[in-house]
Amino acid sequence: MHTISQDAKRRLQRLAKLRSEGKYWPAIAQLTGWSVEECEQLTQRHRTYWLRLLRRWLRLRAVDAALEGLAVLRMALREVSGASRRAAAAVLPHYLRLTQGKPSGPKPEQDLDPELEALLNFCRNTTPEQRQRIHERALKQWKEEILREIAAETSAPAEPPAVPKLPAGG
Repeated sequence: MHTISQDAKRRLQRLAKLRSEGKYWPAIAQLTGWSVEECEQLTQRHRTYWLRLLRRWLRLRAVDAALEGLAVLRMALREVSGASRRAAAAVLPHYLRLTQGKPSGPKPEQDLDPELEALLNFCRNTTPEQRQRIHERALKQWKEEILREIAAETSAPAEPPAVPKLPAGG
C-alpha cells in the first residue's frame, strides 16, 4: 500500500464533497481549476481512500436530507391551510418508515438483555414529540460524528454543509 500526501488527501476531500453535492466531473473541474482527467486519475490512483471519503460525505448528505425533510414536514403540519396539513400528515408515516429502517433485535420469544428491555420500555412509553426530539438529536450527533471522521481522515478541517434551520418549538 502506498502513502497519500496531505495535498492529495485535501484534493480528494474536496472532490468527494463536490461529488456528494451531485456535481459532475466537468463542473468540479471548473470549480477546482483541475482538469477532468486529473480528477479522475486522482480518484483512481487512491480508489480505496476516495471511496471511503465519498461514502462519508454521502452519508452526511443523507442526514442533511433527513433533517431538511423533517423541517419541511413540521412547517407543513403547522400551515393554516387544511390541504397542506393533510398532505404533510399523509406523508409523515412514509417519512418515519424510511428514517427508522427495518426493525432489528432478538425475536420476542427470546430472552432480552435487561438493559435492552429497559430501553425498549422507555421507547414504548415516550410521546411522539419526545421520539421526534430524540430522532433529531440522533441525526445531528450522527452528522457531527461523520464530520469528525472526515476531518480526522484528511487531517484538514472539514467544512460543514449548510444545515436547514428547524422551526421554533422543536
